[in-house]
Amino acid sequence: MVDLLKARGVTEVVALDLFDERAELRFDMNERVPADYFGRFGSLIDIGSLEHVFDTRQCLENCLRMLSVGGWYFLHVPVNGYFAHGLHVFNPQGIADAVRLNGFEIRELLFTDLRGRRVANPARHGHRLMWLVAQKAVEVAEFVVPQQGYWTDFYRATDAAQRRKVQSDYWAGVGRKRSTTDHL
Repeated sequence: MVDLLKARGVTEVVALDLFDERAELRFDMNERVPADYFGRFGSLIDIGSLEHVFDTRQCLENCLRMLSVGGWYFLHVPVNGYFAHGLHVFNPQGIADAVRLNGFEIRELLFTDLRGRRVANPARHGHRLMWLVAQKAVEVAEFVVPQQGYWTDFYRATDAAQRRKVQSDYWAGVGRKRSTTDHL
């Protein structure tokens, strides 16, 4: 990745990898990164790492904190399939909500299959990846953890048909771009 970016004109690239001896930064992303790395970078590219870290909350917080206001976060994670590929396959809504709740504006969010073709519905059978591009709008003092928010409406529903509709509406909107003021 470093060589590819430099070949495309990026002048400064810093690699972070706990196990790769070539990386300049060797952090265990299950642990909080040193605070002097907060706000240090203008872009952070995570293509295929988050699902390999057990403490994804801490890893995601590290990534978001390492970016300066105005910085760009590029994330690529599995959201369906990929049995035993990593430790996690993600609910795309949870990832998108975590990014939004922590001061980022999602600029692009799309899904692809194993061959890189765009898919409209990540819930369909097969390997599905989420690609997210977000820009840091504000610094957040305390990391905000998302909740799967449709449960309040689900338990307010008075019968099984209403509950099925609440779930169906939620599933239909999973991973869709929404503003930071929208709620489930």
